[in-house]
Amino acid sequence: MNIISAQYTEKGGIEVVTDSQTTSVPISEGNRHYQMVKEWEAEGNNIAAYVAPPTYPTADAAKAALVAWVDEFTSGVTGPVPLDEKLSWDAKEAAAKAVIAGTATTEQQSLLDDEAALTSETTASLANTIVSKATLYRKVVSRVAGLRRVLTAQIEAETDPYNYSVILEAGKTHAAQLADSIGLSS
Repeated sequence: MNIISAQYTEKGGIEVVTDSQTTSVPISEGNRHYQMVKEWEAEGNNIAAYVAPPTYPTADAAKAALVAWVDEFTSGVTGPVPLDEKLSWDAKEAAAKAVIAGTATTEQQSLLDDEAALTSETTASLANTIVSKATLYRKVVSRVAGLRRVLTAQIEAETDPYNYSVILEAGKTHAAQLADSIGLSS
């Protein structure tokens, strides 16, 4: 067996590359292949340290993790809200602004009146709450969208997969700072 290189494995063995094959060798004094590796090492060769694979092996995997994290981050701001309700937010915000301005159509007024009746609050109070939450949500979403785009560009420009997780962690730290700057706890 002519050893070309050797490297420790995650499970505590040694992966040995020879001129004809790659072999997994257990670290065991009674193993003849292990004895050959020890002789090879005694000749001045080194067994390379184990290097864990990158968390995200490809840019696409890192970008998918980024999107998943952004979804988790924004759901932390919105709370558990069904998609159908989220889809109504623009209409509810427009209705709330119209109610506050005194220009609501019958449909807009009814949209808020119906919800207020169920929650035992005034339509005016509900309108103010909706506008306040919408304003905060738009601040969050605009900043998160910008941060996602910046991080996506950084991932796409990076050639070393080991740096993808560094980029994502720095992004999470930045997001926490952005959340703090607009009065949210992250």
